Amino acid sequence: MTFPDKLRVLVVDDSAMFRRAITRALGEMPEVHKIDTAVDGEEALLKIKGLQPDVVTLDLEMPGMDGLATLRELRQQGLRTRVLVVSAYGGEKRVVEALCLGAEDFILKPVSKPDGPRPTLKALLEGKFRKLFRPQSPALGVAPISTAPAPVALVVMGVSTGGPNALAEILPQMTRPVAVPIVIVQHISADFIPLLAERLRSKCSMPLHEAEANQVLQPGNIYLVPGNYHMEVTGTQDSPRAHLSQGPTENGCRPAADVLFRSAARLFGPECLAVVMTGMGKDGLAGCRAIVAAGGRCIAQDRESCVVWGMPRLVTEAGLACEVPLAQIGHRIMEMVEQGCRPR
Repeated sequence: MTFPDKLRVLVVDDSAMFRRAITRALGEMPEVHKIDTAVDGEEALLKIKGLQPDVVTLDLEMPGMDGLATLRELRQQGLRTRVLVVSAYGGEKRVVEALCLGAEDFILKPVSKPDGPRPTLKALLEGKFRKLFRPQSPALGVAPISTAPAPVALVVMGVSTGGPNALAEILPQMTRPVAVPIVIVQHISADFIPLLAERLRSKCSMPLHEAEANQVLQPGNIYLVPGNYHMEVTGTQDSPRAHLSQGPTENGCRPAADVLFRSAARLFGPECLAVVMTGMGKDGLAGCRAIVAAGGRCIAQDRESCVVWGMPRLVTEAGLACEVPLAQIGHRIMEMVEQGCRPR
C-alpha cells in the first residue's frame, strides 16, 4: 500500500483517554507524519487552518461545538479535509447523519480500557486509511449512451464508501417522482440501514422504503436493500418483486450490487439502467457486464466527485459506463427515465 504523501492527522475528541489511544495507534503507523489534537469543534476548526490535515478523526459527542456542528461548518467553509468519524456505541443515528453530511467513513469506539483498544484501533485506522487513500489509475475509456435507447423500466444502484453523503446529494436532485422503481444497494453495517433510510426519506420527493421479502416494486418508489440480505428482482416486468436471501457473500459483500444487477438484467434486459457510485472494490462490475450484454445502460460517478474511485473506476475502464459528476447523477437518471419510460 502506497499513500500519496506522509499523512497529517488531527484527532478531535473531548476524552483525554481516547485522544491518547488514537494518537498512540496513529503513531505506530509509518504512513502518518504529523498528529495534532483538539478537544472540541471550535479548537479543531482553528487547528485545521494551520495543520491542513489529510484526515480528521472526529468524535460526535462533545461539549460545545459537537462533531455534527463541526462537520457542517467544515463543509460551509468549503474545507474538503477527509473526515473519519470515531463514535461511541449507541450513536448509530448520529453516525448516519454524519455520513450524510460528508464524513467518509466511521469507526465505532472500543469500550475497554485506554491501553486495551490500541491494537484494535491501529488495525481499524489502517484499514480505513487504506480505503480512503487507495491508489487510483486513470480511466481507459468511456462508453457513450446509446442514441436510440430502449425505454427505462427499472433503475438499480450500487454504492459503498462515501455512499450516504452521495445519496443524500443525488436523491433531492430528482425533484419529481420518476415513473419506475429505483433499488439501491448501499454497503454499510446492517444496524445503520434503518437509520439511513430515515435520513434519506426526509430528502426525497418519492417514497423511500427498506425493501421487504416478496414486495411488489412500485413505480415512483425508492427501495433500499436491507442489511445482510442479497436482493434479486423477480416476478414479471409488469409486477416486479423483491426476493431477499442470505446466500454467500459476493465481493465480500451482502448485499451485493452484482446480485441485484444480474437479476435486473435477466428480467428487464435493455430496459434496465444501472448506476455505480463511490466505493472500494469491484462490486457492480460483473452486474454491469450482464446489464450491458442484455442491452441495458450504465452510468458511473466520475473520479473527481468520488470519495473512493474504485467501483466506478472499474466499470468505466471496462467501457461499460459513461462518467457523470455527482452533482448531475440524479438529474441524469430523471432525464433518461422521462425520455424513454415505457407505459406500465
